[in-house]
Amino acid sequence: LPANTPTGSPVPPPPTLEEVDGRPQVVRWQMDVLGDQSNPNQQPESFPVPPEVIPELLRLRFRYFDGIEWLETWDSDLAGGLPYAVEIEIDVASTAEIEAVREARRQHRPRDAAFKTHKIVISLPMNSIVRQAGTTSS
Repeated sequence: LPANTPTGSPVPPPPTLEEVDGRPQVVRWQMDVLGDQSNPNQQPESFPVPPEVIPELLRLRFRYFDGIEWLETWDSDLAGGLPYAVEIEIDVASTAEIEAVREARRQHRPRDAAFKTHKIVISLPMNSIVRQAGTTSS
């Protein structure tokens, strides 16, 4: 198992995943950090929290705008900075809808989940973006 950096404690294994509507489930991973910020000599401890399946979240997608086109991936080191904007798109379904899809599958009558798509585009501040030419915006 991978170890938690400061304490070396193991990270809990992911829960058993079940596909909903042919899509893998989304899992939330979290680390809690405990420490005293007023004491610079104290190393904070982190504690892994067991992963949690989020069945209502059917899809989470990020896209990145480089000033010309939308890209599926972004590497700030390779690009020399941040993108101009980030698009976040999620598909969500109610807990009742997810259970109805599971019940239909158990009865060998699979059906697609009814879901809602939410999308937002977040523009990043121009002074934090480094252009691909290697110059910083002002």
